[in-house]
Amino acid sequence: MKIAVTGKGGVGKTLLSAFLSQMFADAGYTVTAIDADPDANLAATLGFPNPENIVPISELSDLIEERVGVKPGTSGGFFALNRQSLYGCGWNRDRGPEVCRNALRVRRW
Repeated sequence: MKIAVTGKGGVGKTLLSAFLSQMFADAGYTVTAIDADPDANLAATLGFPNPENIVPISELSDLIEERVGVKPGTSGGFFALNRQSLYGCGWNRDRGPEVCRNALRVRRW
């Protein structure tokens, strides 16, 4: 299931997104919450430690180049969009848990 929450500023989208994420996580679902807002506050709303240290995915040029095969800022060429998940969340058999950037794994508390 995929749920997108959109709307005008100041109407409670982040609060609703946090509530839905936590509700589904509490019900036993695996939830990946993606905060695409330029003023990202979902991590803080969900209670993640040190949310100010989360780097927006748009600022991770090396990761973008690795995952889509094109250096940000260049034109032309082809993007390998399905080569690997851009968000890099999950469990890697060799490296253990992977870092999530703007994609927050929500777990039951």
